[in-house]
Amino acid sequence: FNGRLAVTRIALELCKRSGIRVVCHERGLTSESILLWENESCLSLRPFQLLSQRWRDVPLSTGEFTKATRWIEDRRRGKNLSWKAFSVESTIGSAGEFIQRYSGKHFLGLFTSSTDEVAAEDEFRSCFGSQQEWILKTVDLVKNNPQFALIIRVHPNSGSKVSTGTNHDEIDFFHRLAEDLPVNVYLIRPDDPVSSYSLFKHLTVGLAYCSTIALEMACLGIPVACAATGPWTFCDSIELIKNPLDY
Repeated sequence: FNGRLAVTRIALELCKRSGIRVVCHERGLTSESILLWENESCLSLRPFQLLSQRWRDVPLSTGEFTKATRWIEDRRRGKNLSWKAFSVESTIGSAGEFIQRYSGKHFLGLFTSSTDEVAAEDEFRSCFGSQQEWILKTVDLVKNNPQFALIIRVHPNSGSKVSTGTNHDEIDFFHRLAEDLPVNVYLIRPDDPVSSYSLFKHLTVGLAYCSTIALEMACLGIPVACAATGPWTFCDSIELIKNPLDY
C-alpha cells in the first residue's frame, strides 16, 4: 500500500534493491479509483513526468474534455473525491472586505501546502529552501509593491477541524506571521469560513507550493507559478520558480 509510510516504504526499498517488481497503489483522483505506480512510492514524481511527456502533445477528445471539465467542477463542489474535501465552493467570507478595499489592485492568491506529507521526499524541492521562506519572500515583495494585494490561504489540512492531524510547526509559523503583516496582505487561516474556489475570479496570478489547486487554477485559465517541484509542475501552463532572484 502506497509505499510512503515506514513499513511499506522499507518493503518497497528492499524489493527494489533485490530486483523484485513492486506495484504500489494509492487512492486515485476520483471516487472509486486507484493509482498504480510500478517500483515507485505514491509520492514519486517520475510517473507524472512520464505521463506529461507522453500526453502533452495529444489533444483531448470531446469526451475527454467533458470528463476533465466535470472533474474540475466536482472538485469545486467537494464531490466525486477519493478523500474528504478540504474546501468547497461557497462563500468568500471575511476576505470579501479586503478584496473590496483593494479593488483595482493586482490580486495574488498564495495557496500553501500541507508539507508534512512530502517533507522526507527529495523530489519535492524548492529553490527557496522551504515553504515558510517562500511565504516570507512573497510577503516582502508585496510589501514593497503597492500595486499588489496578496491573499494567503493556509491549507486546511495543516491543522483544522477537517484535517487529518495538526502540523504544529506550520500553525505556529502562521500565528507569528499574522502579527506583523503589511496592510495589503490578508491571511486566511485553516478554519476560516472562506472557500478557496471563491477567490479564483479575483486573482491576477495564482501561487502555490505543490498542491493540486495549482492544476485547478491553470485549468481555469489563471496564470500559475509553483514554488516547489510537484506533480503539476511538468505541465507547460504552470511555471516552476527555479531561482529566488527571478521571482
